[in-house]
Amino acid sequence: MVRARDIARIILTSFLGISVLVVVAKYVLSIDIRSALSRVTMVPIEVLALALLARSVGPVLHSTQFYLLLISCGYRMSFKKTVLGVYSTLALEYVIPIGGATEVGRVAFLVREGVPPDGAVLVTFFHRLSHSLFTALELALVLLLTRRIDGLMLWLIAATSAVNAINLAALTSARSPKVSRLLDKAVSKLGFKSPNPRAFTYPRLNSLAAVLTVIGLEKLSMVFSGHLILSRLAGSIGLPQSFLLFDILLATFWLLPIVTPAGVGQVESVQLVASTAMNIDSGVALSAFILYRLVTLVVVLPQLLVALVKYGLSVVLGELKA
Repeated sequence: MVRARDIARIILTSFLGISVLVVVAKYVLSIDIRSALSRVTMVPIEVLALALLARSVGPVLHSTQFYLLLISCGYRMSFKKTVLGVYSTLALEYVIPIGGATEVGRVAFLVREGVPPDGAVLVTFFHRLSHSLFTALELALVLLLTRRIDGLMLWLIAATSAVNAINLAALTSARSPKVSRLLDKAVSKLGFKSPNPRAFTYPRLNSLAAVLTVIGLEKLSMVFSGHLILSRLAGSIGLPQSFLLFDILLATFWLLPIVTPAGVGQVESVQLVASTAMNIDSGVALSAFILYRLVTLVVVLPQLLVALVKYGLSVVLGELKA
């Protein structure tokens, strides 16, 4: 059961994130915030409806990837149960604003549903690895299309490489005692030993191809939603810029310290600084990022919270604290 102090913490940290965004916008980038807020209402209702629709399918596509991976690794679970678990753990981004909480919650969910601990860790790991590899491919394509190397691109190259290196480290644990010991320390907090990759049924290549295809659809839905809003407000915005702002940047954001629910305020601050580096009008960009956050809150958050309540918030929190 959520306590009053947990609710107070969520409200307080949300206010902190919004305050950070206001400081960056007003005092660092000299944006007229009142004008930016008024511009949010300038997006036509039909464009907004399409953006809402595109963003709303993200969670079910995310769940589908996880379901395909589970089946490929030999674990039988209904699609409905998988959706319930994945939605619940995605909601943890809002309840426990700490990088990795979603993955820890997902492992706990799988173990509770009868998946062996080793398998639960490695299925979750493979899902994250698939996402990070896809992000690397996206970034390579953007670099190929734009042919620009600047501070932002160098950061994204370094951050994407770091994310992939972290995920790939688990694969070397079977042969590297040093990496195995580090992994053991990380997962011991969940109450079980580090996974044994040799005992794990690895997904087939055709299954991984299906997972990567659905990952691409999820990312496209997010980018398309953000691109509709930003291009309507800013005029001519290329798809590579939208992929950077609404997907690749967010995929590497979790390397930074996160203290607000789903990074509210923090994400927008990073997007705002990045859009300035792309020579996008900062006032217009702020309007687009605020509206994109509102779209997410309207169509995604309710889905996640309903699943979290149905699955049992106290159960999830209890498993994370165990």
